[in-house]
Amino acid sequence: MSKTAELIRLDDEEHGEANGFRTLNEGVNNRLMKNTKPKDVDAYLATAPKEVRGKLEELRSIIRKTAPAAVERISYGMPYYHYQGRLAYFSFWKAHIGLYLPTPTIAEHQHELAAYETNKATVRFPLEKKLPVALIRKLIKSRMIRNEGAKGNSGVTRTSPRKSPSRTGSAT
Repeated sequence: MSKTAELIRLDDEEHGEANGFRTLNEGVNNRLMKNTKPKDVDAYLATAPKEVRGKLEELRSIIRKTAPAAVERISYGMPYYHYQGRLAYFSFWKAHIGLYLPTPTIAEHQHELAAYETNKATVRFPLEKKLPVALIRKLIKSRMIRNEGAKGNSGVTRTSPRKSPSRTGSAT
């Protein structure tokens, strides 16, 4: 299972959604999100309840303005941004918008994220609060810098330095 699929599974488990299905039961939509496979981010946003769509569009705009060179697409059924590696994903839920950033971005900013529910790679922004624009920009910029630093590592982002091969012989 990929790291992103694991993130989504963990979010599902933490919020009681069974078998990876997310149901919107607030009178707006009553459908299983897993069965909806948007082809692009516009289609994804169109599936969101009107009450949530504005915040999702705002989050999209923040990411695109912060990382204009990032490629936007759908991955695992949600908006995904690629910039020299995995940059960010987001999705909407009943009570929050989940922003998914590869580790260790969340841990590096834990103090600033104290007002939000987090785990290793997830920040949950409650729907009833305004999005923290400056904080989101900071998180995206931080991830971009980490991805740029990993550029020489075949697109794989490492959180610990690679061990040097040991030398078995010495020249005399």
